[in-house]
Amino acid sequence: MENYREFNNTELEQLVGKVVRHKKTKNIYLIIVLQKDLIVLGDATTLYSEYLLKYFEFLDGTPCGVKEEKTFNIMELDVNKKYIMKGFEGVITFNTQTDTWYNTKFLKSLELSKNIIQAQFIEL
Repeated sequence: MENYREFNNTELEQLVGKVVRHKKTKNIYLIIVLQKDLIVLGDATTLYSEYLLKYFEFLDGTPCGVKEEKTFNIMELDVNKKYIMKGFEGVITFNTQTDTWYNTKFLKSLELSKNIIQAQFIEL
């Protein structure tokens, strides 16, 4: 399951004018103003961003928060999963025949160079 964190004050500024839905009641609200770290909805409901994440979602069903991507280094990868490597194209999978990690875009095995060891991987 994907992890989301609450919006920080800088990120909250981008929410004015966005529409959100209460997860339980399904009522829809417009975010009309921010006051320091408080969010004011169109019906004058005032809440903190932790409540926005816990009780509201965007209309597309995604949580009202910032998606956090867990990153791994090459030694932490699970051979049964697929990854993307930050800053590089292609999906990284494990090739059981050659016992190496493989980039599907470039059809090439990853050599354990300094760049690969220091790279960050994101699970798909």
